[in-house]
Amino acid sequence: MTQSDPSDVSETSRSGRSGHWAVGGLVVGCVATVLWCGLLMTLGGWAVGIIEF
Repeated sequence: MTQSDPSDVSETSRSGRSGHWAVGGLVVGCVATVLWCGLLMTLGGWAVGIIEF
């Protein structure tokens, strides 16, 4: 990494980082939602199985 123009480098890294965080937040939110739904469905299945038997 060449530091010929520090202001330019810092600006590009900052914008790239914010975009990365935005995408990461969306991915984490989707994964958390899927895991939460799966957990609820699993617990619901266990509850139904316990009630039935």
